[in-house]
Amino acid sequence: MNTSPDEVCEMLETKKKVLVTCSVFDSAHQVQLWNVVTYEKIAVIEDISTCGGRDLCQLSDDIICVSGSGDGEGLQLISISKKAKIKQIKDFSDNKFDAIYVKNGQLLIGTIEMTEDGNEDEENEENCRGGIKLYSFDEKKLEFNEISSKEKCHNFPTLGFYELSNGTLLSMSKEVIVWK
Repeated sequence: MNTSPDEVCEMLETKKKVLVTCSVFDSAHQVQLWNVVTYEKIAVIEDISTCGGRDLCQLSDDIICVSGSGDGEGLQLISISKKAKIKQIKDFSDNKFDAIYVKNGQLLIGTIEMTEDGNEDEENEENCRGGIKLYSFDEKKLEFNEISSKEKCHNFPTLGFYELSNGTLLSMSKEVIVWK
């Protein structure tokens, strides 16, 4: 599969057998859609406003969510059927985030929060703490509604989520937290 000019950092297979690939930092800033049976490229979505995709998740049968890796990029919603970006949510939350994950139709965001001694102009990971926020997704309005949050639960930015085979969810940072 020729993904050029992409350097692929993330991919997922949708429920409808479409492979979605996303660019890495300083690459083509695009999402590519592929037929999983023939491995032919279906579409290239080039208007991805990001320094490179950080995470991909499937919100519904048709909608994929791409999180940006840079400041203020927020979430971008991609329609598989329309083969296009349908919405960008720049001011998604008060905090920057590094990780997204979908579980039971709800969206989890790993947040980055500055400590009191942190300076926005001189941001570094030592002055940040990680939290998580849980949202529901309204597919008709293409909006998220916050359900709950846990601030500064990690001593470092929340970098990712992983689900064990028994359904237990883990959040990752300099430590791993097991959530029930």
